[in-house]
Amino acid sequence: NSTHFEGKIQRVIRSVSHIVGFPLTKKQFKKFTLAKGAKLPDAILEHAEVFDIEKVYLTIDYPAKEKVKYTCIRRRKAVGSLGTNVAYGMTTSKVGTDGQDIELKRIITEREYFTLKRSLADATRFIVRQRRTCFLHEGI
Repeated sequence: NSTHFEGKIQRVIRSVSHIVGFPLTKKQFKKFTLAKGAKLPDAILEHAEVFDIEKVYLTIDYPAKEKVKYTCIRRRKAVGSLGTNVAYGMTTSKVGTDGQDIELKRIITEREYFTLKRSLADATRFIVRQRRTCFLHEGI
């Protein structure tokens, strides 16, 4: 029994999907960092989506047995959107029983986001703000 828990879950999902007839796709991302001052061609930019992302690390006291590395909240807003295309999430990273890193993610409300940011933001860490441009490159 050499498969970790996540591997077993993926195996069950593959089996059930095969039986029911659902196609399986792998998430495939490639991330590129552009050189400072580099410009994307207009042909790419006209089909690109631009997001502003804000990530705030929190100070939450967990019992030592939980082995939590960090908890953060995230706000992602489409640039140019009038506020209707905003997503909020919370991620807790911890060490599993087999030593592997586990990320628990859940969707949170706008109200939860701002309450957590106001009351539990870690003053020893910077808030990470970035602008992300997403586009297809050579069909990927």
